[in-house]
Parts: sequence; C-alpha cells; structure tokens
Amino acid sequence: MTDSALDLMTDFINTTTDESDAMGFARDAADELGLTAPDELTASFLTTISSSYCRDKSAVVVSPSACVSGLAILAGMSSNGHVTCIDTEAIHQRVARQAFTAANIRSNQYRFLPSRPLEVMTRLAARSYSLIYAEIAPADASTLVDEALELLEPGGLIILADILLDGTIANPARKDRDTAAARRLDESLRDREDIYLSRLPLGAGMVLISRNEDAPAS
Repeated sequence: MTDSALDLMTDFINTTTDESDAMGFARDAADELGLTAPDELTASFLTTISSSYCRDKSAVVVSPSACVSGLAILAGMSSNGHVTCIDTEAIHQRVARQAFTAANIRSNQYRFLPSRPLEVMTRLAARSYSLIYAEIAPADASTLVDEALELLEPGGLIILADILLDGTIANPARKDRDTAAARRLDESLRDREDIYLSRLPLGAGMVLISRNEDAPAS
C-alpha cells in the first residue's frame, strides 16, 4: 500500500468514526492542554481491544491524555472493569475525571496515581492486569516494558503508543536522542524470545507486546 493510500484510508476512518459527546469533551480538553491524544482510529482500536482483553478485568493507562485513551479503554469495559491511570500532572487527572463523569462511568471503575510511571509501577500487584497502555518517551520505554511484563496476567497485552515516531527510526540520518532510543528499543524487542511482538501503523506507530508463556526461563 502506498503512503497516499494509507493516508486516504486513515482519514476516511477518522472522519467516519462516530464518537460520544464525552469523547468530544475529552478531545477538546486535550487540545486545550496541548496534549497529543489518540486519533479516532486508535481510540476505536483501544475500545475493541479493551472489550476483548479486559472487559471485566483491570488495565493500566500511562498517559498525560488519559481523558481520551483512558476513556476509550473504559468504553470497552463492563461496569466490573477497572482502570489505573498514572500521570504526574493534577490538571491532566482533573480533566480525565470530568471526561469519565461525562461518560457516566462510576468513580469506583478508575483511580489516579499522581506519580512517575517507572516509580509507581513496581508497587502494583504482579500478574494482575490484562492490558497496559503507555505513552512514554523512548528512552524510558525499555524499562517500562520490563515492569509491565511483571504486571501482566497470562494472556495480557502491552500497548506502546506512538513509539515508532512516525517511522523516523528507519531514517539513518536521524540521530537525535529520541530516535536513537526508539531504534534501540525496536531492535531489542525484536531480539527477545520471551515475548510476542506486533508493530502497527496506528498513530505515530504502535507496538503490541504479550508474554510468551512457553519461553524458557532466563
């Protein structure tokens, strides 16, 4: 598929995807705060994945724009599902709470941890989460993956959003810190035998990771 065909298809999906008023509020709030949020295609993907992986279970969202990504994941859950949102900024948490309330999501279906992800994830219960979604700097992504794998229950899934940097990791002329870190991460993940890996052209490039339960212990 050519780049122009992919762009045309993506634009078509984004412009023909119906979203709730609550999601519209969440997107407006993210825009006002200058936050990069999942587009309509990615948000609908998150809802579908959530409905399969954690409808009645627990998820972790590491994102400044949890108002959009968290809402998309909660939309695929039943009333028994639960999302833990991790972000350091109180204002981000406040608009996410408002978006969740606008979507009639009960307050006992989510919680906010105002901490740095790599500091707080080590304190979460191991093998207790079926979905972990993260928007994180490439330099921190390798450590996050290792922590997230410990949190996944069997059959669980990690989603790294926008981690392929719109494909710039394929450009050898790009040697900036983020691109170099994203390139190292991609290479290291492809070399691992303890995970299953899929890379998708969603957003700026999404990576899906699940644990290979049959891999020999290291």
